[in-house]
Amino acid sequence: MLVTVFLVALFAVGALSVDVGNAQLQRKKIHEATDAAAMAAVIDWVEDEDATLVDQVGRAYAMTNGMTDVEVLAVEPGYWEDSTKTFVGPLPTLLSLPAGAVPAVRVTGKRTVDTAFARVVGMTHMSPAVESIAVVGRAIAAVGALPWAVCDSFIPTKCDTITLQFKGGGETNACSDSGPLQGNFGQLTLGDSGANVYRDNIENGYQGVLRVGDCVDTEPGVKWGPTRQGIDDRLKGLPPYVCTSSSAPPDNKRLAIIPRVHSLDVSGKKEVCINGFYVVSLDGYKNNDKTVTATFLEVYAGTEVDPSAPATPGDLWAVGLVR
Repeated sequence: MLVTVFLVALFAVGALSVDVGNAQLQRKKIHEATDAAAMAAVIDWVEDEDATLVDQVGRAYAMTNGMTDVEVLAVEPGYWEDSTKTFVGPLPTLLSLPAGAVPAVRVTGKRTVDTAFARVVGMTHMSPAVESIAVVGRAIAAVGALPWAVCDSFIPTKCDTITLQFKGGGETNACSDSGPLQGNFGQLTLGDSGANVYRDNIENGYQGVLRVGDCVDTEPGVKWGPTRQGIDDRLKGLPPYVCTSSSAPPDNKRLAIIPRVHSLDVSGKKEVCINGFYVVSLDGYKNNDKTVTATFLEVYAGTEVDPSAPATPGDLWAVGLVR
């Protein structure tokens, strides 16, 4: 009798440690797959507004990440109301969003996991279920930005040239239309002031997080030596980038993020406030007129999303998971 009791206890412990552990592992795997599926599908939902295509994209990404079609229970396009933390859907098309709502896709899944020890007590399988909801909203952050700014009154299109650092004025950046502005030449103080920090921010990008609404100081003075050193180190050995309407962005350190501000028309070291970010390809510098130029590629998609604010044309936007 004691042996029988201990065997039951042994199988119970085995069921907890092995079967439950395996079920949790499988749940984690399919949750990662539904996360990827929801984030891919919501982009298509915003771009194409086709519920059938959203379902196809979501299932394709889930299956690419290890799920079977049967395990994907539903891919539902709709919208997310952040005030109530509620998903509304499925919807056949992306209608006018209510105030405070953003486009969203919900992907649900379930996997049947056979048991080993729990069969002794009649449990032949476990069925962990998951739910992922991804949204597209206004993005609010970037990491790795370069220490220059572009003014928001300059509205670029793909392949336009942007002057990041200027000296003579009149370059293709509305910040510089009137020439050097009280000793400011497009430069920003990111993290700390000083030539070494400025040069490192050019070579490696500022590694802190910058958010829409953050205010940073301008970096007065040309600082041409650190500028050249930072660019030379960043672009050393990289091939030139030729931009066309269909070209892919460069897959190297020419690719960069630039803060967008309202104005650089301030005197000396003064605050300017960030209202967005651009993705550019860094061209290099012209030594004769002490300018730095880049090629505009797109509005940056960001690293954080505000789930209560839909992106509008020209806004920084991002994809994020809310559940």
